[in-house]
Amino acid sequence: GVFGWAEGATAWLAFAVFALGAGAITLAVLAGAALTARMRGIQVGPPAEPAE
Repeated sequence: GVFGWAEGATAWLAFAVFALGAGAITLAVLAGAALTARMRGIQVGPPAEPAE
């Protein structure tokens, strides 16, 4: 359009908001899964060293 820079900025802003939103949702899902696994007593990550 006439205001090409404004349209470009709007597109980048929308992309940034979408990317941040997707990242926040991903982090929330991962955190929820880790918390659920921990509550259920499922070992997350490398196995712990056996206690002597």
